[in-house]
Amino acid sequence: MGKYIFLLFILIQFLFFSCQDNSNSKSSQINGKLPRLDTSTSLRGKEVDGIREDILKEIERKFKEKYKDKPGIYRALILSAWESQRIFDIDPTDRNQAKHVAKLIEIASECVFQSYDDYMIPYLEKKYGVKFPRVLNEDQKAELEYDKGIDEIYDANRYIESITFNTYERAKFYDKFNQSLSGTVSSDIDDRLNRAGIGACEFMERIKKEWEKTGNITKIDFYQLLERMKREKTKK
Repeated sequence: MGKYIFLLFILIQFLFFSCQDNSNSKSSQINGKLPRLDTSTSLRGKEVDGIREDILKEIERKFKEKYKDKPGIYRALILSAWESQRIFDIDPTDRNQAKHVAKLIEIASECVFQSYDDYMIPYLEKKYGVKFPRVLNEDQKAELEYDKGIDEIYDANRYIESITFNTYERAKFYDKFNQSLSGTVSSDIDDRLNRAGIGACEFMERIKKEWEKTGNITKIDFYQLLERMKREKTKK
């Protein structure tokens, strides 16, 4: 019985976001179809460049047109999907491995929100004629516009996560991963990136390149990589 309750929770989450898509997306209004996803028992499915192929197609269907004039945000969402797939690189019951991937999740999330700010801050400053973040305090319309975009980005991230773990086997794997993280706190990786003056998206791209060499996210020491990037930056 527990298996079916757990799967029902995942399906409800998936259908919630699918319904949002059907009400908001022009493409969904035209065909009214739910996304076609891999529902096999395979955890990883068929990967393309480290992302499950069906998820890559769904991100393109749902977000490519929406963010056609904001390529940085679209790329950040692609990296977010790549990050979610990396959970399958680890033993989910190994606490150290789980904490390692949790750092990657923090970096990927920061990348998405930084890419949003890279677009939204200049836009708001130009539209309202007030510097950020003061514009949010002085103009309620600007604040509402900024917050609406943040909510959309947050929902996009959650949607990608929900379709990544869309079967019982995948959801159960993710649940074991979460259990291994019980009692842990967030890392200092974002602070270190800020002090180094290295953007989260730049760091994600570099991590992805290192992963392409190693094939396993656990073989990449994020802190050592950050120090290496700092040295490279100093030499330029």
